[in-house]
Amino acid sequence: MKSLIIWNGVASEQISGGDSYTINLINLSKIKKDVVLPKNAQHLIERNKAEELLLTRKNTSKNPLLMALTYFIRTIQSIWKLGKEKKDYNLLITSTPFFFDIIPAIFAKAKNKAAVIFHIVPKRKSVSLSTFFRFLAAGIEKRISYFFIKHYFDTIIAGNEVVKKELKHIFPHQKIISTNASINTKKIDSINEKKKDSNTVSFMGRITSQKGVFDLIDIMNSLSMKYPHLKLIVMGDGPDKLELMRRIKEKKTKSIILKGFVNEREKYAILKKSKFFFFPSYEEGWGIALAEAMYCNDICICYSLPHYKGIFGNYPKYAKLGSKSDFIKKFESSCNSKPDKNQKDFVARYDDQKVVDDVINEVL
Repeated sequence: MKSLIIWNGVASEQISGGDSYTINLINLSKIKKDVVLPKNAQHLIERNKAEELLLTRKNTSKNPLLMALTYFIRTIQSIWKLGKEKKDYNLLITSTPFFFDIIPAIFAKAKNKAAVIFHIVPKRKSVSLSTFFRFLAAGIEKRISYFFIKHYFDTIIAGNEVVKKELKHIFPHQKIISTNASINTKKIDSINEKKKDSNTVSFMGRITSQKGVFDLIDIMNSLSMKYPHLKLIVMGDGPDKLELMRRIKEKKTKSIILKGFVNEREKYAILKKSKFFFFPSYEEGWGIALAEAMYCNDICICYSLPHYKGIFGNYPKYAKLGSKSDFIKKFESSCNSKPDKNQKDFVARYDDQKVVDDVINEVL
């Protein structure tokens, strides 16, 4: 059994949820595999977990235009390297449904080609001219990639049952399976438990409008009037960081601390110290950040997305999607409460190794 994983999407040192899923597929699956990946991601692959690494261009800039060029070059390099290898694979998995993974897959020989589509991107509201063009380009790219998936792929790996049902209408002839993202429970457990601080709230994720980061400003400004000692620690980086900083300054928000990118040990330490976790995200393929916060025994408040209850049950506090006032009400109603005693054990079912074993067995 020989497989190929194509993973060209690594953008920065901050690993996305999709990247984490792919890393686990590579490091934890027991099948033999080759991996296509950028040079800057080599250190994420454990020794002897891949038989051969086919390396593509590393990141050289965070400039959007230069990054787009980098992805294009990775696509061409992948096609060339796979053509040169001329190997036959039993299974091929692309880490994303994006062109830089999908196009090279067309040129590889495999009995079963599977594309990971964790979620269908909904219609997005632009918050600036740059986000308008970013969303426009993403929409065009999605249509092109979906065309090739329909014609060249056998299987689709969906991020949850809700997405699986939606994808059946888009890809009626492909086999579609539902999987879960996962968390590293052993790594989280290795961080010493912290005494919960009732005045500390945390958020982590990519700093984009889709994650609801701008809603956090209004939410914290409202809460600060009644809870002046409450502080929100924001962990993460992303394309809307400068706009977030501008709005924080414009609205004179004193209760938000921007930590930027933090390593995993610091991330889990902050989560374990925080009593609350705010996650007003408008779109998620699954919700890894939410799962990690739940495992750290935070009281989690989030917007209600269609797939959340099927994954997380009633453990988070769900606010109406886009309603900052309802979000605030959920916080105030849980100020003097504790997380459910079964919350940590419940989310432990999504441990890395178990999830990887399940998806590989189902794809095969």
